[in-house]
Amino acid sequence: MNKPFNPDLKRVLVIDGYAFRGLGPLYIIDKIVKSASLRAKKPLRPCNIFDLICGTSSGGLIAILLGRLGLDCDTAITEYMNIVKACCGEDEAKLWDSVLDNKPVNGPSAYDDVLSAVIAKYSASADAPMVIPQINTSLHTNAAVFVTSGAPNFSNRYQCVSSYKGQKTLPLSHQWLIREAAHAVLATPFFGYVPPLPLANSVYDFREAAFSGFNNPVKLAQNEKLALWPNGRSILTISLGTDICSLVPDNAGKDYRITDAYCAQYVRAIIDNKLKHMTESQSSRTVDVMDIVQQVIQTAAETNGENSKFLQDLYNYRIDPPLGLDKIAFADYFQRQTVKESIDQWAADAKGEKVITAISELVVEEKKVADAEDLRRMDPQSPPPDTVNPGYNPQLDKRRPETIMEYLSKYRVLFIIDDSGSMKALWDEARDALSAIAEHALEYNAHSVDMVFLNSDKYCASVRGKSVLMQIFDEVRPHGYTPTGEILKKHLDEQIAILNAKIGSPEYTKIRPLDIVVVTDGRPDDKPEDSIADAEQEIKAKRHHPNSIGIQFVQIGNDEQAKEALQALSYGSAKVGMVDTVKYDGSLSPEKLERILLGGIHPSLRRLL
Repeated sequence: MNKPFNPDLKRVLVIDGYAFRGLGPLYIIDKIVKSASLRAKKPLRPCNIFDLICGTSSGGLIAILLGRLGLDCDTAITEYMNIVKACCGEDEAKLWDSVLDNKPVNGPSAYDDVLSAVIAKYSASADAPMVIPQINTSLHTNAAVFVTSGAPNFSNRYQCVSSYKGQKTLPLSHQWLIREAAHAVLATPFFGYVPPLPLANSVYDFREAAFSGFNNPVKLAQNEKLALWPNGRSILTISLGTDICSLVPDNAGKDYRITDAYCAQYVRAIIDNKLKHMTESQSSRTVDVMDIVQQVIQTAAETNGENSKFLQDLYNYRIDPPLGLDKIAFADYFQRQTVKESIDQWAADAKGEKVITAISELVVEEKKVADAEDLRRMDPQSPPPDTVNPGYNPQLDKRRPETIMEYLSKYRVLFIIDDSGSMKALWDEARDALSAIAEHALEYNAHSVDMVFLNSDKYCASVRGKSVLMQIFDEVRPHGYTPTGEILKKHLDEQIAILNAKIGSPEYTKIRPLDIVVVTDGRPDDKPEDSIADAEQEIKAKRHHPNSIGIQFVQIGNDEQAKEALQALSYGSAKVGMVDTVKYDGSLSPEKLERILLGGIHPSLRRLL
């Protein structure tokens, strides 16, 4: 039985290290945060739901991105991959050469350069302090952060560099910068991708703590928890692994005896798969590879030993699913799609789903009524894999675009214009409202704006430019009735047919999300809700992503019957998830229409209203 939400519960996130293997933990955190956001019915970031985020090596870098800089998961994943790419290059064989030669792939300053750029982008400057200035706390993050750096010449062999004024950090006279802390957590004298960090006020240097016995910093987190909250507060601890414990038997600990025979299987795999170009004169590198493998397996054994001491219960979770990586992989960037698919599969399985749900119930209180503005800013949760066809457009799982340029580059929009007789007095207003979007399409060379009418059989594909739009409206004259449901059905069926035809092909992923925008002044003469409900059922039956098609009814004019009929589609008894309605407030301007396009809500989120 899960514990009920406790507002006084302190929430701690602990992230293991070992080289650049942070994608798995990032994707797990993303799953937790999205689940919590759906429960809270508002967009959340990791720094909104965790009180303390800590980590070693890549886990420390993630703690800084999520906690000290306060990034959302999508942004953190992007920046993490940019950092790894800058540091490790794009050729894994060259990375292995640099590791064996103990030289950085792209020069000794590559890591620091990209770090400085990232920190400057999201903080006051590239030299922002690690400790959050009290006066600026609200501008940064709600979460305290500490990262673990190895300091082998110190008596305790490690340093916890924190974003808060707590336990003493050596050297006492030094005020750590974010970039220094991020350097220290990943520096290593063994592999060369990030050189150790010297400080002006210290005779020692700092390096990755993973190889100093602190790859899993959960014990250090326990010390920090007691220092931060000494009054016995209830504490939730989530410990995330990087899948290196699978290198050793379950009962292996720090005293595990590592033999050359056991390591040989990994050495051979590295030589066969990563060092195929090795010449006979370089055969001595086999010894170097063996040394590396032994160090990594020792780290895995020590991590496993710490795991065995971590008591799992309703307030303590250890999450370390398989990532699909090569066992001695230094950079998950090279197998990033495999890592994502592995975490997606883990989260979709009953055990993973149960863990994510239990954690989200502990970190946020469920909100019964959603706010539309909060939903607009939320990331949609990926649908369970067994409910959708594989290979759908990844844009369907992302937040809706925030700029019209991004919108036109990633979405297709079909305007259905009411050209019934009652639109005569509003024809120029409708035309002028659409002029800006036509100009944007011309400016950005976008072929994603199409237009049809309720009565005219004119189909206008790839509308670009105000002059083209003016000509279209001059050629079509309002007349007749309002067959909204009939025309909607026609175009919904056409889009679903396109989706059906591409299932299982590479073209399926290229099908853009479709926004259908109906601009109308009158009450429909038929039942559009039936057409929409049929389309929703077909989308579900054919296992298409629920965000594949969205519909917005935009009222123009003050017809009260039209207002009631359209609002019933979203909020009344006829409510269907893919529909949004926008009421008339005196005018439909180009600026308002642009806000409508950018302010749409994903169908999967609209169901929460």
